[in-house]
Amino acid sequence: MQPSRRRAARIIRPTATRLPWSLRHRRGADPEPPPPPPKIVPLATGSYSKAQPAQMLSNSRDWSELPVDVLPLVFANLGAIDILMGSGLVCHSWLEAAKLTDLWRSVDMANHEALEKMDDDVLCAMAKVAVDRSKGQLEVFLGKLFVNDEILKYIGDRSASLRSLSLISCHDITNKGFTDLITKSPLLEDLSLELCPRVGGRKVFQATVKACSHLKRFSLHRELFNFSFNYPERDAEVRGFEGMRELRSLSLIGSNISNRELEAILDGCPHLETLFLRDCYRVDSDSALRAKCARIKTVTIAKYKWVKELKRGRSQMVLRQYE
Repeated sequence: MQPSRRRAARIIRPTATRLPWSLRHRRGADPEPPPPPPKIVPLATGSYSKAQPAQMLSNSRDWSELPVDVLPLVFANLGAIDILMGSGLVCHSWLEAAKLTDLWRSVDMANHEALEKMDDDVLCAMAKVAVDRSKGQLEVFLGKLFVNDEILKYIGDRSASLRSLSLISCHDITNKGFTDLITKSPLLEDLSLELCPRVGGRKVFQATVKACSHLKRFSLHRELFNFSFNYPERDAEVRGFEGMRELRSLSLIGSNISNRELEAILDGCPHLETLFLRDCYRVDSDSALRAKCARIKTVTIAKYKWVKELKRGRSQMVLRQYE
């Protein structure tokens, strides 16, 4: 049976021969049109991502196969909160690497943007996990807002190697909890208390001197306005600093220290190299004090007060240094 005329024409139609690129280039042929742009596929979250071919997805990196000796280098650039919030939970190998003791010698839970958004109980639980993973080798701890007496006791019972302690705006820490930790930290060299209103008094710092004979850096930042809160008695509390004979750096902000008390501290700290005072309004930089400070390498005594200034036609109160 003869094929129809239409089918025969379809069979004998010559196919176009694709010339090599070199010949097309010589003959001035038009270049090939550019490939179509990748498709944009909406995700469930409402954002958009470029669609990837199945082959590319199948060839993507399996992060669980990352060499174990590389993981500590990755985690070293993360903080305790980032590791505990998920980086250490990617897979089994990452979890094991996140438990390495060296990663937990220094625990910073004071400088993370998520701190103010997380529940205190969650942060306390995370702090305990970090202390446990240090296996008694914790040397540096920084805490802000959530730290309480329970956490300090937990650290003190498990971290005899503690060398640096920084507490910021921890309103739930009391003298008892602070002293309990200090008496268990004989190697402490660096101590910073910033806006911890319930920690203070002469006896507390005398206990600190007795327990931490290697203390080299001490910073105390007080709130400027005490109002009527039930804070510890702070009269003459700076007399507790006089026995810090190994002290190299002393920073006091908002302290009620007087010239006489400051001179006594300088006599009791022969190795002092840096002295920083701010908003200590009972200190007067007279000739006697300047003579006492002559041997210290760096001395800063700054005072500020509110002054009225005219800005853009309006009167405003501005904090200015006057000494």
